[in-house]
Amino acid sequence: MILLPQEWKLAGLGIGSSSAALIEALFLLIAAKVKKMNMSFRPTMLSIREIASTFRSGLPASLDNVIDCIAAAVSNNILITFFPEEPLIISTVAVVNNIKKIARMAPTGIGYAASTLFGVLYSERDKSGLKRSVWEVLRFGSFVTLIWAAIVFAVLPLLMKVYGMPANHDIRLGSIFQLGFLLFFLVVFVLTIFYESTERFGMSLFLASIPDSVVYPLLLIAFIPHFQKLGIWYAQSFSLILGLFVSYVFLTLIARKIPLPLDKLLLLKKQIIHRSPTIDISVSNTDEDAVGASEYIQKFLTERGLPSRTAFITALCAEELAVDMTAHPVKRRMDNAILDIKVFDDESSMEIIIRSMGTPYNPLDFEMNGETFAKAGVKLAQKIAEKIIYTNVYKMNIVSIVVSKNT
Repeated sequence: MILLPQEWKLAGLGIGSSSAALIEALFLLIAAKVKKMNMSFRPTMLSIREIASTFRSGLPASLDNVIDCIAAAVSNNILITFFPEEPLIISTVAVVNNIKKIARMAPTGIGYAASTLFGVLYSERDKSGLKRSVWEVLRFGSFVTLIWAAIVFAVLPLLMKVYGMPANHDIRLGSIFQLGFLLFFLVVFVLTIFYESTERFGMSLFLASIPDSVVYPLLLIAFIPHFQKLGIWYAQSFSLILGLFVSYVFLTLIARKIPLPLDKLLLLKKQIIHRSPTIDISVSNTDEDAVGASEYIQKFLTERGLPSRTAFITALCAEELAVDMTAHPVKRRMDNAILDIKVFDDESSMEIIIRSMGTPYNPLDFEMNGETFAKAGVKLAQKIAEKIIYTNVYKMNIVSIVVSKNT
């Protein structure tokens, strides 16, 4: 915007703002090229069900943006009404909000990074993994957030200078309030991302909208008459706590249980709560320990009604993949690394999930030749299974094999 002619005014402002997005896109393309990511475009026909699913997952985020815009207009009008002789009140709040965005970078990044893990564990219907991951993300996130808050506090005078208000006491006070309540934002955002990743889109929208779009304007009306400008920062900060409280009460009323169990707080679906692996094999991450699993799995699949041929091929496939995943050399072998083989007995299918810690390695990416003959079972299983998919997330290589009981 500095380089553009001053007479362009709003046009220059718009061009400058949009240029930032263009530069960001260019950097992403360069990063994709360096990492050799496939960026080719291929037209794909989506089914009506897939289109409906896309709208269902994207609608809450769109509605949240609309609600935020409406709430921002309402909040600005409240501020103008209470401070008619303070022409800079909107600018002051805007600067604090910008510093708030910088302060929230750490918890926001942690939440988005965790979303992939939540999604994978949800697709695996790993109840204990979902519960444990939420606590681990909050614990690690709290540590990082506190460090980031201290860094932002240390550079706060510099940030105020950047925004051209180095001596504004209101901005400094408002920013300190934002830093002081940053852990509450971490909890709200992680839960919001968790609900979105586990297809609880309504609750995700509810928790994302309630604090900033509903509670905050109401607290402005309640606090400003008593605390004046200080009431603005009280409203911004306590809206997070009150938003969490409202959500907790709402979920408690639905569950009709006090205290609220973690299953109910996380809104885990019944197929996850009541689904446990019928077979759960955990071995040290060596190929020798994975050998022999097929006999045990084949016996179980046969007892559950799968045709003997299907059971044999599926079990052989699982063992071949497990052996291959553990035998694959990793750059940083983890101490006490574990390979998990879980078998789930669903109503119309059987699912085998294999997880191994290590650097990314897709055991399904191979061509049959003399060296890969050991994967003959995998090739056969790909012809009879409903699906065999590979995922890598958080140093975990995960393969899911789903076989219909009617195969």
